[in-house]
Amino acid sequence: MLGKLLKYDMKPVFRVWWILALSVLALSVLIGIGSQVAVNLSHLHPSFEVLEIFAFLTFYMMFFGYFAFPLATCILVQLRFYRNFFTDEGYLTFTLPVKRSTLFLSKFINALFWDMATIAVCIVSAILLFLFAPVFFDNDPASPSLLISLLPDFFQEAIPDMITTLGGWLVLYIVEILILIPLSSATNILFLTLCITVGSVVAQKHKLLAAIGIYYGAQTVLSFFLSFLSFLPFFTLPFLFIGFAASSAGITAMLLAFVCIFQGMLCVTLYLITLHLLERRLNLA
Repeated sequence: MLGKLLKYDMKPVFRVWWILALSVLALSVLIGIGSQVAVNLSHLHPSFEVLEIFAFLTFYMMFFGYFAFPLATCILVQLRFYRNFFTDEGYLTFTLPVKRSTLFLSKFINALFWDMATIAVCIVSAILLFLFAPVFFDNDPASPSLLISLLPDFFQEAIPDMITTLGGWLVLYIVEILILIPLSSATNILFLTLCITVGSVVAQKHKLLAAIGIYYGAQTVLSFFLSFLSFLPFFTLPFLFIGFAASSAGITAMLLAFVCIFQGMLCVTLYLITLHLLERRLNLA
């Protein structure tokens, strides 16, 4: 049944998401090529110098797209969660012969999937922009293919140096970062769903406005707490792991492990609180 619910949740999001994703990828290529042409023209004649300014403005505007695209994905997913659970559609949703825990799990997996897909598209888009954007050597524009041809030599020198310097810690860094990315995404998703759930449980009317207010209030408190907590390991871990981590690389790995554990515990807590509210406190009557 979970598979059917996921299919039901993913289809409506995909109808809009793929257009946004394709637009971001296409813009990366167009802005990269346009910037390359504008910069080359500006170096041919002084009258074209204004094109160079335009090229760099469009180049930096693309980075705003990297914030707008994830935001649009988040709105799509969270609006679907809100409409399916807390509006008139909720009456139909909760009449399905499925546990509320399964319904919520489907929404969570759906949100996490699209979040990871959005991150992947942004990475590919950044690579495309990097490949087509202007490249300068000695203040002169060069073809991106020249930079691409230099990449193998760079990696042949950089990677062995990293392995020599960090040793086995490098593998641990990569594993911890790969774990931390979905954990951070899951934390953000569950934090939003909890705020929407609390707002819908507390407020009989204007549930969405209540959820937005709760989100900003909770975000302020949580940001202060996380800021304090992020500094705490820097004072304690060097003393706790002295003798265990013989270098700064080991301490950094322990810090990343601490963040992963904390994010995991926070995810479980947010998930269980939201599920409890959905099962025990939510009343659409």
